[in-house]
Amino acid sequence: MHLAEKKKFKSVAFPLISTGFYGFPKQIGVQTAIKVLSSFLLHSEMMVYLVVYDEERTTMCWEKR
Repeated sequence: MHLAEKKKFKSVAFPLISTGFYGFPKQIGVQTAIKVLSSFLLHSEMMVYLVVYDEERTTMCWEKR
């Protein structure tokens, strides 16, 4: 995200990494992603998209925001 900011990107998208095929716990993945992205956005105006692929993880993200 810092590199994207340095290069003056207006937006970036990140997948919810490893919570699907690799079996990383979905709840921990969502909590970690929201925490890291929220912290970054306190100091940036960049638009950041968290990409999720199913309804369960989408619901978790909405509940954590």
